[in-house]
Amino acid sequence: MTLTDDIFNLFNKELFCEKLKKDDFVKRTRPGKPEKYVFSCKHKRECYVDENVHPIWTPALGCDDSEVMVIGEAPSGAEEIGVHFGGLFSEWKNSKKSNVISLKKWVEKYYGKTPYFTDLVKCGAENQQDKQILKIRIPLCEYILIQEINYVRPKTIICLGNTAFYYVRKLKEDNKISAIEHIKKLTHYSGRAMLNISIKDKMNLIWEWQISSEYQKRKLAKEPLSKLSYFRKIKDD
Repeated sequence: MTLTDDIFNLFNKELFCEKLKKDDFVKRTRPGKPEKYVFSCKHKRECYVDENVHPIWTPALGCDDSEVMVIGEAPSGAEEIGVHFGGLFSEWKNSKKSNVISLKKWVEKYYGKTPYFTDLVKCGAENQQDKQILKIRIPLCEYILIQEINYVRPKTIICLGNTAFYYVRKLKEDNKISAIEHIKKLTHYSGRAMLNISIKDKMNLIWEWQISSEYQKRKLAKEPLSKLSYFRKIKDD
């Protein structure tokens, strides 16, 4: 069995109770038809999940032999509501300007492989004010995340933001996940994180600094701040 088979079987069992076809899972679908899939997570009631209100996403799969995994906090409300599928990154044909695609390209540049992309929890909040609910969901969703990590067996996990970073690091300290050589923290790719810093600046300077060795960081620290588009007053395309 391939990694894709393992991940499909995991999510089919835990979130969709064998009502999902593999072709639907691996092909990225756009929002708008959540009624096509039956969301039946065993923690749905405890987590106060309403698929008519909350965004629910499965992972975005990269290379089967990728050694890099990216973990965010939760699906974004910007993706609209309902059950949707990350699918294969190779099927993302209409997301060239997405910040997620910018992160994907950055990982490919530095690691040579398309990453496996997932979140601590699979059901997002409706908006920023509701994010407190994620504190309830994260420990209940942990068993799925652990299985994902153990299937992928990444050497490097890249965490987007503090919540993901500290939670994944604790999983490693508690020996719940294995074979991880590096856990890195990146500033989130969304416009909410470091509002005055563009996605291009994150790709070309911020992320590079965060992922680098101490020697490389000292070298990068000598770069002038004028390289940041914020200081050049250049707006992203």
